[in-house]
Amino acid sequence: MCKPDQWQIVPGTFNANLYSHIVKPDVYSSNSFIIRTAQQLSLIDPGGLETQWEHLMGIMVPIIEAESLPVFIYITHCHVDHCLMLSKIAPLKEMTDVKVAIQEEGAKLLIAGEGAVSMADLYGYPVSSFTPHIQLLSLKDKTDEIERKTGGERNFVSDSYVENFENQTSRPFFRQQISIGDRDVLEVYHTPGHSPDSVCFRLGEVLFISDLLFAIGPMVAGITGWNRQDYIDSVHNVMWLLDSLNIKHCYSGHGDSMDAGVVKSMLLKILEEEKGLSELTEFNRERLQYVKQHAIDTLEEVGNIFTIIAGRIYTLSYYLDRLEESKAAEKFNNLLDADKIEQYLLDFNDLIEKVRASEKLDLHLVRAAQKVVQKIMRIFDEKQFENIIHPSFLRRASALLKDFLSLVRGINYQVEQETFELNGFVKILLKDMSSSLYTDESIFESLDNDDAFINSLAARIAHVPIFRDVEFGFKPAKEEIQVYMDRQRFGDAFQGLSEQIAIAGAKDILITTFNEHRRAGIKIIVRGFKKEIIPERKFNMHCRRFLTCGVHLRRLESDTGRGVCLDFSHGV
Repeated sequence: MCKPDQWQIVPGTFNANLYSHIVKPDVYSSNSFIIRTAQQLSLIDPGGLETQWEHLMGIMVPIIEAESLPVFIYITHCHVDHCLMLSKIAPLKEMTDVKVAIQEEGAKLLIAGEGAVSMADLYGYPVSSFTPHIQLLSLKDKTDEIERKTGGERNFVSDSYVENFENQTSRPFFRQQISIGDRDVLEVYHTPGHSPDSVCFRLGEVLFISDLLFAIGPMVAGITGWNRQDYIDSVHNVMWLLDSLNIKHCYSGHGDSMDAGVVKSMLLKILEEEKGLSELTEFNRERLQYVKQHAIDTLEEVGNIFTIIAGRIYTLSYYLDRLEESKAAEKFNNLLDADKIEQYLLDFNDLIEKVRASEKLDLHLVRAAQKVVQKIMRIFDEKQFENIIHPSFLRRASALLKDFLSLVRGINYQVEQETFELNGFVKILLKDMSSSLYTDESIFESLDNDDAFINSLAARIAHVPIFRDVEFGFKPAKEEIQVYMDRQRFGDAFQGLSEQIAIAGAKDILITTFNEHRRAGIKIIVRGFKKEIIPERKFNMHCRRFLTCGVHLRRLESDTGRGVCLDFSHGV
């Protein structure tokens, strides 16, 4: 139904017209909707951009001048991308009666000039107090359930009635009916969860659902004011609305309009997805800054990892081609679209500079990092590289991507904890670190099978013996040390740390385990090494990697050299 930026009759109404201003989906602003009847103009969400407000004024002002219509401004919820332009309504108030309506909880927040729930703090916007004229679905209205008048001067009066809307969900669901003229009624439904004041509006066959579909998304679920149970209840209530009332079209706060059936299907998927969001970290300004730095560090590491993978593939393809195995060379060369990944990372680095120049928001940067990681995950299949790159390296690459998305969502990392003996496990790790994906025997044994021969040859060419010139010494604790953690995650993190130390030029590494006063751990000392073995940014990345295993990494200095210590909380 929706035709942006033009007037349309609202189906199911007597004489209401709708002007939909659909903005490009972004964090800056929501969509805006103007409803026109013979008695008044109603604006749903003025948005968050000055250019958007100027456009809306360009539509409303000629009508006001010609017909002297008053204006109701309805706010779906108090987030700044929906209502920041309330700060620009002064010129409109000089022309006609203007009244702003928002749900009671949102009114309290606007009056207080609150920055956390309104997301102004996340955007870095200054906040000031604003007093709305009408508090929708107030506690008093819900309690009294009597008809009231909402309005002001001249003809600016509307009948309003609040009732507990009986439904089959057994969840409280209040509806406010507001006369907007020509026998048309705007219905308001309290749908908290995304924010405490969230509402949906119904007019005829159209339901304005605001951010209901996005409230479970990364960096949205968990924001200050988000409430999981309220959101679940609201989703059930809106699904019941779609089933029970004559609603055919849904207009969202962001993006295009949708068929009501499509929205219901999306809500059903949301109810499945929310089951994994029982424990979310609150996404506030401090969390945003933490995730922002994590995003920068993560994508820098992603660049390093895929430079290594691309380099291995290039070297492998080059030598296979030299050996006149051009078909195999082409096959391996096509495993990874390195140019596409490089472009993703270059675009992200450009965005970093725009954020530093205050041309973009920190929120933009984190969202961009999330999209880059998702794009890379779609084109990176670690199983394709198992024959030519050590599995531990591939698992670290995959975990880096998945862990960042978990961080953005505010959910726990996926770990599989188990009890195991540390001394024996370190011995296995050291042996595995010095192993390769091929043996000379396997190459000769596969001479009669072309595919097997190419795979063995490829493993031989691609092998990079990082620890070839490193001598490891291991001094285990006298007693067994039982620990409880994700064995594979810890092993991969340990190998990644060891590789970093080897790349720094370490030749003689002593590894010791200890278990003292219920405090177990591993010390890694590079003997005879006087310079810093790991740069600070890299060290922080390794710290985060070990923290997912419940292990704390710290620097260590001794009389014999420099190193690090891995502190476990305690032995089992």
